Amino acid sequence: MEQKKQEFDQGKRRKEGKEWKALSNQLYGYRRQVEALQGDDNPKTHTKKTWYEQRIQELAKEQLRFPASDPLDPDYKRLFFVRYADDFLIGIIGSKQEAQTIFREIENYLNTNLKLAISKEKSGIHHAKDGTAFLGYVVQNFTAEKVIKVHRKKFTKVVAVRRSMRNIIQLRIPYLKLSEFCQQKGYGNYAERRLLHKPGWEHRDDDEILLAYNAEMRGIANYYALATGVKEGLAKLMFLATYSCLKTLAAKHRSTVRKIATKHRQGGDFVVTTGTHLRRDTFIPQRFQASKAAAASDGHAVHF
Repeated sequence: MEQKKQEFDQGKRRKEGKEWKALSNQLYGYRRQVEALQGDDNPKTHTKKTWYEQRIQELAKEQLRFPASDPLDPDYKRLFFVRYADDFLIGIIGSKQEAQTIFREIENYLNTNLKLAISKEKSGIHHAKDGTAFLGYVVQNFTAEKVIKVHRKKFTKVVAVRRSMRNIIQLRIPYLKLSEFCQQKGYGNYAERRLLHKPGWEHRDDDEILLAYNAEMRGIANYYALATGVKEGLAKLMFLATYSCLKTLAAKHRSTVRKIATKHRQGGDFVVTTGTHLRRDTFIPQRFQASKAAAASDGHAVHF
């Protein structure tokens, strides 16, 4: 793959987008006009300057609709790849035809040299914006609409605005995985937020029930710790697990979820105190750490 990458990679940087460049030239001209009219108190000059400034704002807003670089630049190509065990994910900045060519070459190499066959169900070509499944995550290209102000280090004055994020590859938590996990663990219906308790756990001690729920949620939280927006992504599952735990305790003590929650709530946590040494077991807090997004890319993903 390293050799293939060296053969495929081309160009140092993308060309400027045509629309972006045209608007940049217009903005440059209008700004020069405003600078030339500075200090002139003539009413006509003031009117002309105001029109130029208004036009600059309109064009700057319109410019943000277009990419600064040409995403279809034929002279700029990149190939990225990652492998874990027998799973491969290849990212390509290029055309779909080039992605199909690389797919066939790799398939032929595996069949001929290694006598291996790829999985037709799990392999394919996907556009980066649509995303693809890889190791339980969804790998997807993301562009944010939010615009942020840019300051120079030596000045506090705003000198430009730019998009906060464009064509960034992110790891996301797939909805189906969370739904399956919720069903397998017996928390309830993920889509409808309908809670269930675990009848088979009612014979356990309170702290054992709490620790068991903790272990289940800790496992999935640790696995998806690399995902973007992991806190928001797991919030719904965390809610179902928390109240499934409370419902299990309520069923064990022939009580209600409200009474059990009031009894064991301490601040933002649910705490069970047991034993002669007053052992305190706390349900895992609803805080998850998210890693930064991975390197930027745009194009197609070839998944094996």
